[in-house]
Amino acid sequence: MITAKEARSLYDDHSSAEVKAYLAKIDPVIREAAKDGKQFVVLYVDGLWEAGQYQSNLTSVQVRVKAELEALGFHVTYGKVGNGSIPRGRMNDDGTGPTYYNTCLTVSW
Repeated sequence: MITAKEARSLYDDHSSAEVKAYLAKIDPVIREAAKDGKQFVVLYVDGLWEAGQYQSNLTSVQVRVKAELEALGFHVTYGKVGNGSIPRGRMNDDGTGPTYYNTCLTVSW
């Protein structure tokens, strides 16, 4: 049977590769924005249903990406972007219903 220490080691190896892949994916986005004279980029993370209290839904890989970007000198924030929306199929007769928000990482320099 695998030990917890071995499992963590395997996970760390795998998630490190995922972090590197995520950083490689957003590197050209940041470079292009900087060349265009922008001082930040907004990276879509997920849609979030607001049920009373807003909570972070970052995955462990996204948390590590955020930490890596901060270590590289970027300012990174996580939060809701834009106005919420109620999906048509979830809307009540009076137009109310569960509100969904886009959540993003905002990377600035």
